[in-house]
Amino acid sequence: RNQDAIGWLRRACISENGTVFAGGCGLYASTDHGQTLNLIYPKNPYYQVSRCGWHENLMLADDYNNGYINGIATTSDKVFFATTDWDGNFRLMYADYDGNNLHIIYEEKITVSDPTGIEIVMTTKGNDLYCVYHNKLWKYNLTSGIITELYSGQGDLLDAAWIEDQFFLLDDAGTQTKILYTNDFVNWQDLQDKNTLPDTYVKWGVDLSFDWHFKEICGNNFDNIYLSFFYNDEAGVMKFNGASFEWVFDSMYKTRNTIIDEGWSYGCHGPFYGICADPSNDDFCLLTNTETVYSISYPDEAHREVHTLHCTALGDGTFVTNGLNVQTTYSVKEDPFNPDHIISCSTDLGLQNSYDNGRSFKRMEITGTNYNIYNTCYDLYFDTRTEGLIYGLWSNRHDAPYAPYTTDIDWTEGRFGVSRDGGTTWDFTYSNGLPADCIPVKMSVEDNGSSLTIAVATFNRGFFISYDSGKTFTSLNNGMDTVEGLIWGEDIVMTEEHIYCLTAPYNCITGSWEPSILYDYNRSNGSISKIDLGELVLVRSLTYDKEKGLYLNVIPSYHFGWFNELNNGLWVNDNGGIYHYDGTSVSCIFSCYNGIFNSGFAPDGTMYAVEPYGKVYAGKDGLFTTFAEGLFTQLKNVSFSSDGDTLYITSLGGGTYRTSIPAPEAPEIPEEPVTPEVPETPESSENTCVNSYAYISNENETHTLYCTDCNFKFQTEQCSDADMDSICDICGYQFPKEIVYNKKTSFTNGKSYLITFNNKALNYNLSGTSITMDKQKDGYQLSGSSDGLTHWAYNSGKIQCDVDGTTYYLSLNSSKKLYVTTKAASAVTWSVSNSMISTSVRTSSRKSTTYYLNYSREKFSVSTRRTSAVLYELN
Repeated sequence: RNQDAIGWLRRACISENGTVFAGGCGLYASTDHGQTLNLIYPKNPYYQVSRCGWHENLMLADDYNNGYINGIATTSDKVFFATTDWDGNFRLMYADYDGNNLHIIYEEKITVSDPTGIEIVMTTKGNDLYCVYHNKLWKYNLTSGIITELYSGQGDLLDAAWIEDQFFLLDDAGTQTKILYTNDFVNWQDLQDKNTLPDTYVKWGVDLSFDWHFKEICGNNFDNIYLSFFYNDEAGVMKFNGASFEWVFDSMYKTRNTIIDEGWSYGCHGPFYGICADPSNDDFCLLTNTETVYSISYPDEAHREVHTLHCTALGDGTFVTNGLNVQTTYSVKEDPFNPDHIISCSTDLGLQNSYDNGRSFKRMEITGTNYNIYNTCYDLYFDTRTEGLIYGLWSNRHDAPYAPYTTDIDWTEGRFGVSRDGGTTWDFTYSNGLPADCIPVKMSVEDNGSSLTIAVATFNRGFFISYDSGKTFTSLNNGMDTVEGLIWGEDIVMTEEHIYCLTAPYNCITGSWEPSILYDYNRSNGSISKIDLGELVLVRSLTYDKEKGLYLNVIPSYHFGWFNELNNGLWVNDNGGIYHYDGTSVSCIFSCYNGIFNSGFAPDGTMYAVEPYGKVYAGKDGLFTTFAEGLFTQLKNVSFSSDGDTLYITSLGGGTYRTSIPAPEAPEIPEEPVTPEVPETPESSENTCVNSYAYISNENETHTLYCTDCNFKFQTEQCSDADMDSICDICGYQFPKEIVYNKKTSFTNGKSYLITFNNKALNYNLSGTSITMDKQKDGYQLSGSSDGLTHWAYNSGKIQCDVDGTTYYLSLNSSKKLYVTTKAASAVTWSVSNSMISTSVRTSSRKSTTYYLNYSREKFSVSTRRTSAVLYELN
């Protein structure tokens, strides 16, 4: 089973055989280019919950904190890595690629304030490990086990790398970073300086001076060296081509060729944590920053993909995001007019739109003067009356509502926005009445036919309500307690008679914890009263169902000494869980040691709830069981598709999960023997019958009872199939089976497939036929006949079909145009991965370009743009 990363991934390495290693709170290995990650260190971990949903949890092994991965390097069959924990235990280790045969090379007790900030630079050559530690370069020989000091930095040693047979060091002397290299492995002090960089750069058409402070270096040969840097507000990557340096990626506000990253006014965000080159491809490298994993490839510079914007189906009804995803997702919503249109609300990414049911996402583009700062969306609502009309809650804060510190209050801004084009563009001038410095985080909506009533919780300014679809808001705060002059709103739920307002347990002004308060706003008379929560101190969210009532999701208060001043037996609840409010008092319906961050009711009435550290529970009629576990540690919220088939699970720093909700089990019907009524002996029979009877099939879904002595036919009846095995229970007639398809993300030899894009099926003549698939219990059924549709097969890399005895192959001509051929030798080789069908075409002796099958402008074609197909496998 795939395991998502626990904690933030900060280090990465690509081995010679293509295995990707990544490290955060543990060491992970991937054999599919980072799409799925498997934990290899520590083995058999267990977890200690930390801060119940705000920060990373601790992954423990062998009764000690395994620490954070500070560096990774590989030989042909060994992975080296360094760890440091909060107690200052530094360890340098190596193991096999699967994590077995672990050896500790070196241990030391160091003084550390934050182990996540320690960087250990590592690279290998043959059986030698080269490591930058304590501002010195060390060598460890795997055969002899000897550690040798080689070089002491003149400034700060930042990175070391082998590039072909030359060894490179980055030594930062303060004014700029020296790029040093040597191929003299005897005298390590005699390093040559390769700095040939200009001391100016162009910004907004002006030449400005610049001090080059590089961070990491990598490459495969002397003509392909990549350098990442971060200095003040400038970040980027440069490439040395053997003669000079050139820009390949940067955040210089579009003064050079930056990637188009919708939702931001510049090419990337934050410092780069890592850069690594593909050992088998000189012109491809990966770089990571605080938000995203980017790829850079040549010669097609437009192919710079943002990996966190795409999802990978696992084949079992679930998907995870590609690559190393540190995206924080608050909620997922489905378009009531188009179930294939879903939107993910995220920190820093704003909104991500998908029009193919989550197979691919595109970040929205924020428009409007001075509104690009609204980069975080906490919640949204699709207007069910008007297609494309959406309301959303926005902020310019990265970590609100969790950490708007005192210094941030003066510039924190939030908005209630409206989109009229399905979430692509947004208008933040639509409403008034919400304070400009509020952080709106949750809303509850009531459809009154002519307009919407919208109640909003803001994290620092309390609660507000609008009776005109969000155009104007008025305060609900009269009578509520303030802390430091503010009301820390956390959640809000609106019913027919009440509006329930939950305040947050954390005061970000004083940095102290406050008990949660649940207010009941009476909608008929406007009065406000407090609900007695008893011992429930940390209520994290509210869940409401019209039939079932109001529920409170609670975190236990004993974690890490919270509320010591209230530890008097009255306030301390031993467990968290889910509590029901019946209008008078609260009662526990589910107790959970680590608490519940959020819960929600699926359309079938099942409640799904998330623990902060990776478990999902499902409960019905008071009985809860584990639905999923081992997910990213900081799970946040749940939501559902309108048909009740899909559960979305969001997380703080781990992207979004989607899983299929199992259909209710059909009740078992006991089989009863069929005993036909025996009629009287037919009067017309001249024979002496002994009353022996049987049924005969009429081959038209009916059968007839007849006398086996005289063949006299009695009544004709409809065939029946109570056990649903497609065979009549009485006469044995075989019902014609319906053609059923299963959705797939790849091909299987021997199977037949419809290849579709946007509900257009690819035919052998490259025309497209519109299809509609109806979801059934056992798969998908095609609406209408399949006559005329082409079913394709995948054999040894060739995509082919048979029509009237002729085999057609999918191929590209010399102009890189899609066509079909009857010659197998002319067919190109296709690759199928994660629903993307592609072929690689060599354009020069060393270059190749990947083309993806797609459908646009009413025709099938190929392009360099990644596009996902929907494959329907004939069952």
